[in-house]
Amino acid sequence: MKKVISLFVLFISSLSVYSQEISHFNLIYDVRFDSYTSINPGETDNKFQFDHVFLGVYGAISDQMNYTLQITPLSLSDGANNLSEDIMLANISYTTSNKKWMLTLGKSMVNIGTFEEHVSPNDVYQYSEVGQHLNMFSSGVTVRYTTDSKQQFTYQLVNSVPDSLNNVNLQQNLYWSGHISDHINTSMSLTVEKNNQNTIGHMSNLGVEFLYSDWELDVDYARVININGFLEQTQYQSVPVKLTYKGEKFRPFVEYIYNKLDPMSSTIESNSYTSQSLQTLSLGIEYYPIKNKNWRFHMVAVGNKYDQTNAENLFTEYPPLQLFFGVKIGI
Repeated sequence: MKKVISLFVLFISSLSVYSQEISHFNLIYDVRFDSYTSINPGETDNKFQFDHVFLGVYGAISDQMNYTLQITPLSLSDGANNLSEDIMLANISYTTSNKKWMLTLGKSMVNIGTFEEHVSPNDVYQYSEVGQHLNMFSSGVTVRYTTDSKQQFTYQLVNSVPDSLNNVNLQQNLYWSGHISDHINTSMSLTVEKNNQNTIGHMSNLGVEFLYSDWELDVDYARVININGFLEQTQYQSVPVKLTYKGEKFRPFVEYIYNKLDPMSSTIESNSYTSQSLQTLSLGIEYYPIKNKNWRFHMVAVGNKYDQTNAENLFTEYPPLQLFFGVKIGI
């Protein structure tokens, strides 16, 4: 779960890069605390837990230069970017005077085209299998162009996740986000990297968001082959679909996720398995007591069903039923 903490970077990065008027120093905090229950056949486990804790600052150095620094105190190891893994984001951005071109240097977000990755992890109760394995923050260079109609085109050259030999290669990422109409938003990304088998790994992500009145429907598709952090010679596919009613105070939602793993070669290390799937269904309600404040209470149930023909489960291990009762405080 440490890897997916980094996905919140997209939200914070957008604050620092695209705000038209920001002060020299702004605080970031986002905390979720839950009473968590996992239910397995014949066994129930209850505990209190902090799911994610984000702290940071962002601001303007000048009219065209911004900075962002964000940490999480939940991890303490050293990473492949010569920074502690608890430093999630540390970069400086330059935006041209016409606000169309942006250059970012440092540890930044690797932009992904699925809407599942466009929100804070404190707003996600279980990721898709692809989302669970993504490591989304890395050191490198980001170049972004924004059109007059607010379409965004991004190219990134960043460090990959270390492979099984602890080698770090370069990863290239192309990203586009835009809209078809006032009611349909879209995003797409393609990521490629060279792995330790001298083959090219690739990941493709597509997201479509439908908006109607207070309703929001997000439909994503993600496909991964030979990207570091995933099983080699195995195709990952995830399809999250989430429907949310965004009322002023009450926000009920339902989400269904279909995940599938397919072996691509009999020479892979774990060649005793065949295709297997994981289905997830989440039902929940969130209550925001104060208008225009990112404070809420929530009650969520998450169910999981595995379909595998062998004894070895290659998916992330989840209990059949999870219950979350908690609170989130953010800014």
